[in-house]
Amino acid sequence: MCEDTRSKVIDLSKRGRDFMKRKQFSDGEACFLEALELESDNVYVLVGLGDIHRLQQNFERSLEYYDKAIELDPANIFALRGAGDCCRGARNPARSIEYWSKYLEHNKGDHQVMVRIGDAYKRLNLLDVSEGYYQNAIKIKPNDRFALFGIGELFYKNNKTEKALEHFDRLLAIEPRHIHVLTMAGNACRRLRDYRRAEGYYRRALENDPENSFALYGMGDCVRGRGNFMEAVDWWLKLLDVDPDNQAVLSRIGDAYYRMENLPMSRDYFERSLQLGHDPHAALGLARVCRDLGERQVSLEYAQSVLDRHPNDERALEEKRLTEEALG
Repeated sequence: MCEDTRSKVIDLSKRGRDFMKRKQFSDGEACFLEALELESDNVYVLVGLGDIHRLQQNFERSLEYYDKAIELDPANIFALRGAGDCCRGARNPARSIEYWSKYLEHNKGDHQVMVRIGDAYKRLNLLDVSEGYYQNAIKIKPNDRFALFGIGELFYKNNKTEKALEHFDRLLAIEPRHIHVLTMAGNACRRLRDYRRAEGYYRRALENDPENSFALYGMGDCVRGRGNFMEAVDWWLKLLDVDPDNQAVLSRIGDAYYRMENLPMSRDYFERSLQLGHDPHAALGLARVCRDLGERQVSLEYAQSVLDRHPNDERALEEKRLTEEALG
């Protein structure tokens, strides 16, 4: 190739990159395509076209260009990383792992790609392999937010609650207003029945997002766990202001009023829950309320409504037995 042609390809590639940075993708693609006509085996140009289509989420087209670049230069880290990102965007974690693993062979210290592989293995439910990649990323960069979040969520979902909290706390030391992590940490403590500690996380979340439904629900559940049913109702009522058709909360409030022996209020909230659709908790709650009020036949009907859908539900079977005994 003559020097003038080479110079023109370089100039077109630079212009294509500049257009891409300004998100003028059509103009950028036109520059790269013109360069490709002049030099069809130019890896830099092929990667540029792959990048432009990836940024527009044209993943299949993008992958075609990256694969051509990899055929010409199997060690090209830009094509390998971009191809992996394409497969992630197309929700193909197994294929993304193939590209990123080859990428790491040539760029071993990239903790960001390690985290992405960890995410991909987590989606494939290969949790031990996923954990290994997160740990390797943290060794390279101890304060990598994505690695700390990824491994914390991994432990959380795998019921390794204390390990999850350890990594959530490390992340919160870096990013104290991370609402999602604060609510997950609260949920983790609630799972351990450490209600006071859970409340601390939820309160921090609510300081930054007063209408956060997860934190409001969690706060109600924590004070309920400590036996303070009226305060639990207060928190859940705040959640209903945000989400008035939250069936789970309506049933929770009905149960709290039942425990406070306020049968009329309990009945009201259980009935509001069932107006939104069948809920076994609300139906069984109403069965108990009606039995306590002496409406035994109605109680039996509510218990049976649960058994019609869940024939082996032990609570419904017990409620039916108690009501039948009361009916004689």
